Amino acid sequence: MHSMKTTNAYKATNDRLFYLAIGGGIGAALALLFAPKPGNELRSDISEVTRKGYDQTVDLAMQVRDKTNGVFRSLKGTAEQLYENVPDELPSIVAAGEDLAHKARQAAENAASSSPERSGSRSHQGPGRRRA
Repeated sequence: MHSMKTTNAYKATNDRLFYLAIGGGIGAALALLFAPKPGNELRSDISEVTRKGYDQTVDLAMQVRDKTNGVFRSLKGTAEQLYENVPDELPSIVAAGEDLAHKARQAAENAASSSPERSGSRSHQGPGRRRA
């Protein structure tokens, strides 16, 4: 459960960074479009902002990839440990299961043998007669 919270925190952080980059790019592009500049200078500025936005997006994608790889390696390691431990632990798990089944069977037999129908403690008496 802890790892799921961590994964969700990474996702939330990545989402925020992504939206920040997008918002910054849109804001910069709008500022350039409404700024009074000559055409060549404006095209150069737009090209620079586009390049920066692309670079930020590539950086963000690399961060997401690295974090995803880290989570994957962690999950893979945990799965491998579980897989390796199952053969070692299986005999004790089976023995515990057999022991529980045996105890449940004994409890059921004890309950069945102590019930009134089985033990003969109930006598058939005529109507209106009560046991003393």
